[in-house]
Amino acid sequence: FPTFSLVGAYVMNAGSNLKRLQEKREFSAAMLKHIQALQAEGKQVVYGGDINVARTEDDLARPKNNHKTAGFTPQEREDFENLLSATSFKDTFRQFYPDERTMCYTYFSARFNCRSKNLGWRLDYWLTSPGIDVASAGIRTEVFGGVSDHVPVWCDIKAEGWKREREHKGLMFKMAEKTQEVTSDAAESAKEASPPKEDKDEKDAESN
Repeated sequence: FPTFSLVGAYVMNAGSNLKRLQEKREFSAAMLKHIQALQAEGKQVVYGGDINVARTEDDLARPKNNHKTAGFTPQEREDFENLLSATSFKDTFRQFYPDERTMCYTYFSARFNCRSKNLGWRLDYWLTSPGIDVASAGIRTEVFGGVSDHVPVWCDIKAEGWKREREHKGLMFKMAEKTQEVTSDAAESAKEASPPKEDKDEKDAESN
């Protein structure tokens, strides 16, 4: 985009018995290196996705029971805080809701009716470089269903270049819609101008 680089990722789960924890840590280190390389080029960065870690005890319903559970181990939380510190990233949701503890979850296990009990984890994030002006951010807790056990997270970026990009894409979309309408109208006109097709049975009957 004109004013920033967008990085999206699904970060692996550390797995049962933490069998993929080391692999996840290696991925996190590689991602940090990639983002720092973008920043070294002078680029602002927006990083979003399922990071698969609850940042603090405020980011899951039952922290005391999960310190050894994938997504809340000390190692994963340390790696995440290191990412935030090394890149000066802002956690956009906490920027606007620093004390929220009940309506902050983005993941609910499909087992044990966790959604209805609000027993969730905040695993999905939008993180931004300091130069990104974020107008607002939030979690669509009311959206849930289908095949996903996550809910959407969003942030609204105030950036003139991004606004121009959106306006350009909106114009192109409208032009595409108009082209489709014109094409459809032309096809309909051609259809009306064409002579009616003869009924095959009637034609066969006339020839006998």
